[in-house]
Amino acid sequence: MGSFLLPRFADVVGRKPMFLLGLVIYFCVLIGVLFCKDFYGMCALIYFGGIAETGRYYVAYVYLVEFVPDKRQSLAGLMIFVVFGLA
Repeated sequence: MGSFLLPRFADVVGRKPMFLLGLVIYFCVLIGVLFCKDFYGMCALIYFGGIAETGRYYVAYVYLVEFVPDKRQSLAGLMIFVVFGLA
């Protein structure tokens, strides 16, 4: 869901505001998970955390690659995926 929603809204509203919104949602979900004692509430929080994480990741990927010159964009994109994979 996040892969479909946040990047589409980022094209309309702007990448930086959607990236920051994804960060805020993800932070709120993480705080909510710390205090959640209900199984179904935890499942809902993890679902919204997944939406925020994937959307935030793809918006950040496009946002960062746009700053790189055209000749180096594929290398920069590859390095982003390598660093994310190693982390």
